[in-house]
Amino acid sequence: MANQTNTYAGEHYEVVKRISWGAIIAGTLVALVIQMTLSMLGLGIGLGVMDPNAQALSGVGIGAGIWLVVSTLVSLYIGGFMAGRLAGIPAKGDGFLNGIVVWALATLLTLYLATSVVGGAISGVTGILGQGLQVAGQSVKSVAPEAAETIKKNPGQARQEANQAIDQAQQQYRQMRRQAEQALSGAGKEVKQTTKQVAPIASGAAFGGFIALLLGALAAAFGGMSGAPKDMAVGGRR
Repeated sequence: MANQTNTYAGEHYEVVKRISWGAIIAGTLVALVIQMTLSMLGLGIGLGVMDPNAQALSGVGIGAGIWLVVSTLVSLYIGGFMAGRLAGIPAKGDGFLNGIVVWALATLLTLYLATSVVGGAISGVTGILGQGLQVAGQSVKSVAPEAAETIKKNPGQARQEANQAIDQAQQQYRQMRRQAEQALSGAGKEVKQTTKQVAPIASGAAFGGFIALLLGALAAAFGGMSGAPKDMAVGGRR
C-alpha cells in the first residue's frame, strides 16, 4: 500500500491511495489465465465424454454454456481477490472498487482478443480472394493477344460472334432480372418471418449477456472485498 504525506496549514496528513494499478493489472492477468486454463479443462472433459454417434447435441451446448459461466465467475473472483490483496488496502469498499476495475479490464481485453481473431480470419479470406482475382487477371492478359489477332484476321466473323454474345447476354440479363425480382419478393416474406422468429432469441441472448456481465462484476467485486487485508488499519478504516 503506497502512502503519501501532504502538508496543509502546517500540519501533516497521511493520504492513502485507494487504487493500485499494479495490483489491478496483476489480478486481470491472473483472471485471464485462470479462465483460459478452466476453458481448456472443460474442452478436454467435454471432448472426452461426448458421444459422436449421438443425434442430439443440445445437452453438450448447455453444458458448455454452464461451464463457461462458472469458469468466468471463478476466474473473476480470484482475479478480484488478487487485486484486493496485492493492493494492500484494508478498506473493503476500496477492495470492492478494485475488483470492479479488474472485471472491466478483463472484459475489454477478452472482447479485444475475440475481435482480433475474427478480424484475422476475415483478412485471411480476403487475401485468398485477392490471389484468385490476380490469377484470373493474368489468365485474361495471356488470352487477350490471341483474341486481338483473331479479330484482325476475320473481322466479320468476330463482329457476328460479338453480336451473338450481346444477344445472349441481354437474354440472360432479362432472365436473371425476372429471377431476382421473384427472389426479392420471396425473400421479403422470409425476412419478416425470420425476424419474428429471431427477435425473441436475440432478446433472450441480450438479457443473458447482461446477466452474465452483471454476475461477473459482482464476482470480481466480492473477490476484491474478500482479498482486502484484515491485519492492516489506516485511519480506523477496515
